[in-house]
Amino acid sequence: MFHESEGYPFYVGLCLAQARRTNPDNPVYFIGLAENGPISGVEYIPSAKYSEGADELKRVFFNISENKADFEYVCIKRWFVIRDFMRAKGLSRAFCIDSDVLLFGETNQALLPFEKVDHCHSKSISWGIGLINRLEVLDKYCEMVLKAYNRDPEVWPLIDEYIGFSVPYKKLENISDMLFLHFFLQLHPQFSSADLCEIRAGGVFDENIARDGGCFEMKDGYKNIQWIEGFPFCRNIQTGQLVRFWALHYWGVYSKGLIKSHYDIFTRALEAASAHITSRS
Repeated sequence: MFHESEGYPFYVGLCLAQARRTNPDNPVYFIGLAENGPISGVEYIPSAKYSEGADELKRVFFNISENKADFEYVCIKRWFVIRDFMRAKGLSRAFCIDSDVLLFGETNQALLPFEKVDHCHSKSISWGIGLINRLEVLDKYCEMVLKAYNRDPEVWPLIDEYIGFSVPYKKLENISDMLFLHFFLQLHPQFSSADLCEIRAGGVFDENIARDGGCFEMKDGYKNIQWIEGFPFCRNIQTGQLVRFWALHYWGVYSKGLIKSHYDIFTRALEAASAHITSRS
């Protein structure tokens, strides 16, 4: 399981601690430095140690985005670092989440419906919550990214047309790791894929807590989360049923203000369950 962040804002430690305690039997890796102190059971990976692919990216990278170049570069670079780390460690499978994602369950159980696909994404636009079941997926993704920045005729015309680079006075779209995933799905249909944000076996991963996902009840700009024994549920307005969320993604500046309170809700539920077990024994 991989988290990644170049900085270490307040919520990163909470998300790492949550990943560790909900998945005691899985290794948890953080690509970055433990700037505010390490979390027990998390392996910290300095990205510079696995930078061979990222160095190749850096030589050709250019920025077309409303976001700063450093931000877009880091978002793209992480997939090169994760790929090189996985190869160095002999890993073929990885569950990857952004540093603003709280997990609320054991991922091996949650990912059972997705064992037979090559990779999983969030709404076809992001690996912000993503599953890589074949290392070759990242090989081909990184290869495609390098081709794009080298303006290879197989890839660049697609991006050129999409972002409007050659159209005078047109507002340009951002070149980002999400855009690259969009075209990766088109150019590499040989890899089977699935959407982690589709409801499977009564559970789902969250694309963005500030979006309704097409069917979830909203309140005050966020999913209307209901807590049952410390686990988040939200009502599917199409079926009327409560759906369990395996993870919540606090995408955007304001959503991150919810992380601490949601972490605390889960903590109190764990403490209550532990106290109950103790009292019965």
